[in-house]
Amino acid sequence: MKYILNEFNVVIQLILAVVLLVSYSCEDSRMHNMVDDKVYILKSGFVEEDIFTDNSPYHFYVVKSGITGMEAEVELVIDEEPMLIYNYNNNTNYKMLPEDAYTIESSVINFGPNDYKKSFPIVFNAEKIKSLKETNQVEYVLPCRIRLLRSKSEAEISDSLHITTIIHPNIKDAYVEFPETNDEILMFPNSDKEIDYYLKVHTTYHNTSDVRVGVNFDESLVVKYNSENNTTYKLLPELAYTNSLSNNSLTIPALSKEQFIKFTIKKSAFLDENGNYLFGDYIIPLQLTSTSEETVNEEKSEFLLFVSFLPIMIEKKDWQVIEVSDEETSAEDGKATNVIDGDYNTWWHSKYSAPSAQLPHHITLYLAKEVTLTKIHLFKKKSAYRSDTKGGEFYVSLDNETWTKLSDWKYADLMSYDEMFEVTPTPVRYLKIVFTESNRASFSNLAEVDLYGIY
Repeated sequence: MKYILNEFNVVIQLILAVVLLVSYSCEDSRMHNMVDDKVYILKSGFVEEDIFTDNSPYHFYVVKSGITGMEAEVELVIDEEPMLIYNYNNNTNYKMLPEDAYTIESSVINFGPNDYKKSFPIVFNAEKIKSLKETNQVEYVLPCRIRLLRSKSEAEISDSLHITTIIHPNIKDAYVEFPETNDEILMFPNSDKEIDYYLKVHTTYHNTSDVRVGVNFDESLVVKYNSENNTTYKLLPELAYTNSLSNNSLTIPALSKEQFIKFTIKKSAFLDENGNYLFGDYIIPLQLTSTSEETVNEEKSEFLLFVSFLPIMIEKKDWQVIEVSDEETSAEDGKATNVIDGDYNTWWHSKYSAPSAQLPHHITLYLAKEVTLTKIHLFKKKSAYRSDTKGGEFYVSLDNETWTKLSDWKYADLMSYDEMFEVTPTPVRYLKIVFTESNRASFSNLAEVDLYGIY
């Protein structure tokens, strides 16, 4: 009987041990390593801040962190001492902003038990600060410190590094503008039927209300661009695209700082009545003309959207050189097949080892399939001798028997490395490049041939 009781006692003790162990393991440890409430400045130290001329409030944020959820009353104090220490340590000469250069709406904020972050709104007098800087040639700062009013709180103030801030206000003009001045859309015969493009208009400041912006399509910007850059862009006809503007204006919603103009470019607009492609380079010219608040940035009020409808670069992997008048293969690797190998550092050279070949030279290419040719891009040898090649003629054929002269060609610049030659859209299967002129005796060279058109 005694043995049975002892055995029973052992069982009871084991059960109690297990219960105690489980109870201990279930103890809530979520609060371990958590700190008491602390109050500190979100951006402490020396802080560069952009202040805009719209005089919107700058928010000086203070944070209360920790686990106790206590209340806190915090005061913002303008204190010269942090600035003096900073100047001494960094050999600078910042001056404190005078009191008429800023306004603190309230110098005290109260944190409730569940509050995490609150701000002191500070309104900087941007024009006053700008005038002070220009007049005195001195940089100004606002040295700030926070102080905990303990009467309503059991929270603690943070360490000294996180309770002071020196605000250096950089005055910026409040503008509406295009963030970019231009962009480009490339379209090809195999592109989608429509291409969407989104153009951003934004404010440089935090707009607290809706901003209405006027937009104009100004053809004179195309004329100006062509004159300054010696180009021949055309105005993209209005029928070639749609846009999201309403009565030539858009609205930037309050607090969003930006809005987009959506353009939809239609590929069908680049076809004539016979279904032929109208390749070319165009511009949609835009200008911001007005805004319901602040001003338009004149330096960023214009935007040029370049739209180019281009032929396709013809794949050359199946091309062949089927005839060449001559080639230099003794003194260098100047064989004709180099002009279609895709390597712009290899080249064909006319034969100059004795007996040298005389003008005209020619290379005949087989394109493997019929294409409608629109552009021929010739690349010369990458050396001083590239000036040898001067000009010639293009011939085309569909059967390698009947040949038609397509056009003459000539490099506009003696030392130019490459040049694009536009030709009348023509169905071809064979292309003959003839060299009739040289800038040095009878020598000619050609590094590569790229063709553009439609399959």
